[in-house]
Order: sequence, then C-alpha cells, then structure tokens
Amino acid sequence: MAARPKRHGACAILQARGILCLVWFEDAIAPYGVPTVVFDVHVLVPDIDEAASVLTEKGWTDAGPLKSIYHFLTGPFRQRRLNPPTPMTTEEPETDQPNKDPPKPPTTVLLPAADCNVEVESLRPRSPDNLTLKTQDFAENLRLDHRQYHYDVLSKPGLGTIPFLREQRQIRDEIRDGKRQPQRNSWYLPPSRP
Repeated sequence: MAARPKRHGACAILQARGILCLVWFEDAIAPYGVPTVVFDVHVLVPDIDEAASVLTEKGWTDAGPLKSIYHFLTGPFRQRRLNPPTPMTTEEPETDQPNKDPPKPPTTVLLPAADCNVEVESLRPRSPDNLTLKTQDFAENLRLDHRQYHYDVLSKPGLGTIPFLREQRQIRDEIRDGKRQPQRNSWYLPPSRP
C-alpha cells in the first residue's frame, strides 16, 4: 500500500477515531494525472463539526467562521477550516533533491459529504491504492448521474476545458432525466501497475 502523503495527516487522525473521510478537490484528481496546484487539503466527512472536534483535540486550530463555498455543479455548501498544528506547517530543510510530495497544507477544510453528493458509506476505504480510481469499475461506487463523467475522464481528451464540462453537464442532466444511461468507453486503457 502506498504511503499516505504528509498533507493528509488529518485523514489518518479521523480514520483512527472511526470517522470516515475522503480527500476531495485537487488532492482527489491529482492521482488521475490532472495538472493542478494543491493548496488547502479538502476532506469529505459525514459531520464537519464532529470531525473538527476530533482534530481540535489533536492540535488543529480554527481558521475562521463557518463559510459557504460554491461548487459549479451543485451550488453552495458549508465548510469548516482548521489550521494544522505548528510542526506540520514548518518548512523542511532545503536540499539539492526536489521534494516529490505535495506541499503541506496551510489549512484543512472539512466538507459535508452529503453537500458534495457523496454518500457517507462511499467514504469507507475499499481499495489498497489509487490505481483503483483509474479503472472504469470504480464508477460503480458513484451515483448513477456521476458515472459517465468518471468514464469520460479516463478516456477523453480535454479534461477541464469549457467544451468538456459543458458536454458533461448535458450528459449528467440527460441521465437525471432518464433520457440516457452511463456507458463505459471501449477505447479506455487500464492503468499499468508499477
């Protein structure tokens, strides 16, 4: 099993306390090879207040009041922002070797899973590594109206472009309206194991 990146320390603490969680946004798409920049680490949890309480016990501090952020597909949802303990945010000594780990997060952002259309049960760990995310079979864990997006991310060019997103919104709406069913893409190439 691959080592957990240091920036996901909050997940280790939450899982040790029996709180289901899943990294989201930039940290979730980086394993797909999507070019992105990681800033704060966003974590889906069933209850943001319970998760914040657990992290506060371990040294996290409140980074501000409850706020809403807007997701382009689902609308606004709540979040709790916490600063990690000081040792997690200190700089590592400079070396000649580049650090391949993502930077440590300045803030841990807790998001309610339900507000992101993720069922709490789907937060339960199922796979030993992130290669499972890169398979079409993983889509079976997603809501029906989100499956085609997963299939297309794995096999179509143009991820993140306006035409790609416009097409995905139309497909999602057609699935929700019962006019179409998600279809696996025949030109998909499964990931190779290292």
